[in-house]
Amino acid sequence: MPTPCPLGKQCLTSNLVYRADIATDEGDHKIYIGTSGNSFKERYTGHKTTFKHVRKRNTTELSKFYWKLKEEGKSPTIKWSIVRKINAGFNLRNGCTLCNTERYEIANAEKEKLLNTRNERKRICPHYVKKFF
Repeated sequence: MPTPCPLGKQCLTSNLVYRADIATDEGDHKIYIGTSGNSFKERYTGHKTTFKHVRKRNTTELSKFYWKLKEEGKSPTIKWSIVRKINAGFNLRNGCTLCNTERYEIANAEKEKLLNTRNERKRICPHYVKKFF
């Protein structure tokens, strides 16, 4: 039986910045901010794979933290939400609207709770790569 969408009826939404709040009953709480150029359902399926297979534990900062909590014997829960829906576009002057919005949200998030790293803000835009290469 398929897992229900954590965003209700918005799983087929694309071009969005999402937030994952990961927490435990023991008081751990962190946030992760990401993007989905394709549908959120596709991105969410990718995340679920990293939580299911230990060999994929280092795929994202979210999966690293998830597996760390599991190794400590804790049961993490993740609440997913949409931060912003974007009219995605790429131009040579301003770059990728989706990636720039993600960078903005990461820069303005609570630093002590944020799982995202500076390296993620510097990475090359995957939407640019798809469009031009």
